Amino acid sequence: MYIYRGSRLNNSDQKRVFFALSLDDDQKQQVNIWCHRNLPAQQHNIALENYHLTLRYIGHCTPLEVCQLTTATDEIITRQISLNLNQLGHFKKPKVLYLGLSHTPEALQSLAQQVNALVDDILPPQTPSAGYTFTPHITIARKVKTPVTGQQPFSISMTVKRFALFESVSTPTGVVYNELTCWPLR
Repeated sequence: MYIYRGSRLNNSDQKRVFFALSLDDDQKQQVNIWCHRNLPAQQHNIALENYHLTLRYIGHCTPLEVCQLTTATDEIITRQISLNLNQLGHFKKPKVLYLGLSHTPEALQSLAQQVNALVDDILPPQTPSAGYTFTPHITIARKVKTPVTGQQPFSISMTVKRFALFESVSTPTGVVYNELTCWPLR
């Protein structure tokens, strides 16, 4: 039972969702190979199938909200996005190690802004993006307390051809990210 946009009494039907660029298998493999060659084993603990570049984390949504997000996203049209991952970064508070970009392509910034706007329109009270700074990155490790230093310069180039609405599912062996719906980048 739900009280829409109010407190939720039962969240068993809710999904924890986010929008992200969806990497193909070859792109995931590129990231994985770089991690295995350049980082200690304990610092590349994200499963290969979970690599993605988050556009907007949303959180818990009802089936109706997921449907509304999906329908609104059908209107987004943007071109393929060329990425050059060339920075190893660390978010201190969530203890996340990531691969990032020294330059955010205009097409990526535009897509993130469009996604933020539609999420804010559909779910304004629960997930406002005001004050949110978009930092494009691919998480490669969690529970990393200190940044990795002394990295040699690197460049991982790829062209991403789709983005998706993902569901984050906690399992006994870790989190799994399932694509609910995807959209092509043209």
